[in-house]
Amino acid sequence: MGGSEERIRGVNIWGIRHGKYLKQYKKMIYYNMLAAGSLNGYLAETGKQAADMKAKLIDDMKHAENITEELKAKDMMAWVQAMNSISSRADEIVYREMIYK
Repeated sequence: MGGSEERIRGVNIWGIRHGKYLKQYKKMIYYNMLAAGSLNGYLAETGKQAADMKAKLIDDMKHAENITEELKAKDMMAWVQAMNSISSRADEIVYREMIYK
């Protein structure tokens, strides 16, 4: 993010990604928030909401697809593949619903 990186301390990866999106595609919003001093708080809150959303999506998908600790103990590779798939799908939903808006 160039010179503004000092101002985004404490913001998680989701907030940083949203900030990069705003800076590239929503410049007026980005610079108005930066000038007003509200950008960091906004990105921190957006990042927290995105992380919470991803965690809930993963839990919901694990339950819907019956990905259990029993599967993990029985077939670690199948569990890892399923969890990687779930995590990737959850990422895409979070990007679409929160980060690239």
